[in-house]
Amino acid sequence: MKFLNQSLDLFGDAMILDVIVTLSADNYTMEGKTDFFAVGIGLLSFYLLRKRKWSVPKVIITAAALGLISFGGILPYLNNY
Repeated sequence: MKFLNQSLDLFGDAMILDVIVTLSADNYTMEGKTDFFAVGIGLLSFYLLRKRKWSVPKVIITAAALGLISFGGILPYLNNY
């Protein structure tokens, strides 16, 4: 049973990292350049989900809030002034 739980944890980690890698071409690049803030949000989400054992809704809300702050208009709005 312990082997099964470890296998499922490893499989879950592999699936999450696979999603990060496959979506990186669309989500983590802006104008042909890598957006390291977006990569940081992805890595922070992975850390919170796997190591800190946060629930999926909390991780999604946190990532969405960080995305709105950085890309949704709050930081770009402040940079205009």
